[in-house]
This record gives sequence, C-alpha cells and structure tokens, in this order.
Amino acid sequence: MRRILKIFVFSIVLLVLIYIGLVIGTLTAQPEIETISSDYARRGGTAVVITGAAARIAQEVALLEKLQQSGWLSDVCFISGTSSGALNTVMLNSILENKFSWQRYHAILFNLRNENIFLKYDRTLPVDIAPLQGLLKKVINDSLGYHNLGDLPYHSSISISDFDLVPPFSKTY
Repeated sequence: MRRILKIFVFSIVLLVLIYIGLVIGTLTAQPEIETISSDYARRGGTAVVITGAAARIAQEVALLEKLQQSGWLSDVCFISGTSSGALNTVMLNSILENKFSWQRYHAILFNLRNENIFLKYDRTLPVDIAPLQGLLKKVINDSLGYHNLGDLPYHSSISISDFDLVPPFSKTY
C-alpha cells in the first residue's frame, strides 16, 4: 500500500513539475521571427501530442483539462494521439468545440474496462485492439455526429497499432 501511495505522490509531483515548467517556459519564451516564402502560409498555434499507454489516460485527461481551464489550449491548431491517446484526441476535439464536457468524458472514461480497449486471448502479445477501434468509431459517429476523422473540428491524427509479432528468424523487410 505504501508503494502505491509513493507512486501516486510521485506521479502528482511529476505532473506539477511539468506544469510549472510549461508556465516558466511560456513566460520566458521569446519567439524567433523568421522569413517565410510567399509560397507557404505560416500557421500559428499549439500542437497537442498525446501518447498512448492506457494506464496514463486518466492522468492525461487531468492535465488536458487543467491546460484548457487555464487558457493554454485556446489556440490549438493540431491534435495527435497514439493508441489510448487517440481517444483523448477525439474527446479533446469535442470538448474544445463545446460538444462534450469534461464531466461527461469523465463518466465515460471511468466506466471503461480493459475489455473496452483490448482483448488479450492468452498472456502474450499481440492484443486485439478491435474494441478500441469500435469505441473510437462509436464516439466519432454516434456521440459527436462526425462521419470520419477529417470531420473533426481541429486538424487531427490518430495512430492505433495492430500488429502480429514477427518470428525471430524470419525476414523483416
């Protein structure tokens, strides 16, 4: 129990330090002025990149919620997510567009179980991520009313790996 408490406290301290670093970095940042050819238009704004690892999904949601509440996500131009971060990518799109609230997302998120994200047939890799793909389609199509990823209000990309392990002595090219 003490180990779990230490890990939890460490995670909170780490998130606070990251947040403080972002604040200090923003306050001291001096953007460089660069010349851009007339062929390309400059796009400004914040790009949000969300990692995978389902164990961190709730921590990522808490961080994204705090960043949005403090105004750091007011000029988002691109959102990208990998694996479980793909779900956060879709949901952040809908929250920034006021189609979803953080409370509604919390209700969905905290009712998810492993079998809603992946199926593990044995105790080996790979896992079947069809449930995550189905969940994303359900959220994008049914809950948000979009027909595909390109319909999301912010430029977005998601990456979901579905792979078979390659035997160690087979060719890998």
